[in-house]
Amino acid sequence: MNFSGIYAAVCTPFSNGEIDVKAYEDYIEWLISEDIDGIVVCGSTGESSMLSFEEHVRLINITKDIVKNRITLIANCGANSTKEAIYLTLEAQKLGVDAVLSVVPYYVRPTQEGIYEHFKAIHDSSDIPLLIYNVPSRTAADILNSYSEEDLARVLYMYGEMNNSRQIARKIVKARSQKAIERTEELVDLAIGNGRWAIGDGGEIEVPTAAKKDLAKLFQALRIEVNDEMGALREMLLAAKDLLRPGGRIAILTYHSLEDRIVKNFLRSGNLEGTIEKDFYGNILSPFRVIEKGATASAEEVERNPRARSAKLRVAEKL
Repeated sequence: MNFSGIYAAVCTPFSNGEIDVKAYEDYIEWLISEDIDGIVVCGSTGESSMLSFEEHVRLINITKDIVKNRITLIANCGANSTKEAIYLTLEAQKLGVDAVLSVVPYYVRPTQEGIYEHFKAIHDSSDIPLLIYNVPSRTAADILNSYSEEDLARVLYMYGEMNNSRQIARKIVKARSQKAIERTEELVDLAIGNGRWAIGDGGEIEVPTAAKKDLAKLFQALRIEVNDEMGALREMLLAAKDLLRPGGRIAILTYHSLEDRIVKNFLRSGNLEGTIEKDFYGNILSPFRVIEKGATASAEEVERNPRARSAKLRVAEKL
């Protein structure tokens, strides 16, 4: 089947806690009248995470009855659990949709091998076209295989503080020109060299102690970029400024110098740029009063929890 044209990811109207079938039917009919080529039902735009399994399957059935094969119907059947995704896929197949959409499992953040096995299990259990929806925040594959050498170096240097960021970026670009980088082991090869690591009995990658720090920086940089952690942090800070009542306090733990700098400047100035504004008398104008300027873990705490080594706690009160 050829999937082409314009498709709408439809929303799901509710009324009094139930699917508003009449409003939904009017909505689908309007889309069809506007010459839409197809629709995707029960996607994230369609509040799928808020639907029970029964509602999910019922909505697909309702949509099938409304569409009556006039346009292409794709049903999102993605789920965090492979078993649940298979169940929804088989139900959609029974109802006669044209294809199902499946997403990378969310929250659990599987490995590349795990992602492959997830989709393979869904594919092998059904006989319906399966459209794989890549969620960039669940895999670094997009970054490694599409970013320019300059952008890769920027990410590795800015978020991983890697002094050899340009060298690693150059290796990545050269390697992907021959073959897409798809597995963690391939990236480890590029970062520390082939033959300097092994697969342990439990299937984990084992590397020399001296290389662990470099790899930690590399994967930290990729994690921050794919999750847009700095963007999320900025959004949270702006929201906190609006949501906090006078006297309300915000406490933030940071684990990276870049994010700590953002938090420090925001709590001091009240804006993301860190621009300090002063009144006529030279007093700093800020919606916050800084209470804790950057507490760090004691030696005893670091011994109990090594991850606390880089943590900083900053606290401020809304004025």
